[in-house]
Amino acid sequence: MAWRQASGEEVVSSRLLSQGGQPYHLSTMATPKHILIVEDDEDTRIDLSDHLQTAGYQVFLASEGTGAIQRLLENPQIDTIVTDVRMPVFGGDYWLAFLQKFCVGRYGIVLATARHLDQAPPGMHLVKKPYSFSELKELLQTLK
Repeated sequence: MAWRQASGEEVVSSRLLSQGGQPYHLSTMATPKHILIVEDDEDTRIDLSDHLQTAGYQVFLASEGTGAIQRLLENPQIDTIVTDVRMPVFGGDYWLAFLQKFCVGRYGIVLATARHLDQAPPGMHLVKKPYSFSELKELLQTLK
């Protein structure tokens, strides 16, 4: 499901769509980022993965915090984490505490949440759901 803004761009809810139904391309990327997507909603996780791969990113997936830790240990090339905050397994405050203690400064971190936070903790970035893919794309281009 997506909402259409006045600009005509569809924004993320449980399904992520791009402007005009066409995927975005990042022709200005110097080197591909290796992004870990941590999202418990399967549709959102898969759609975001498809868009980021089309944009030239290498993508790794996890549906919750413990799976994310496993992906980080197995894939040292990961340099960016795009993560939901409210997840049923190892999410919320525990996941935020883990990110703060072990990931800030080592990875670019983007928190994607609907209502858990009003601002990003130090060393992290925040996009509020529903967000547009172009908003996330711009933020990713500023990281590392």
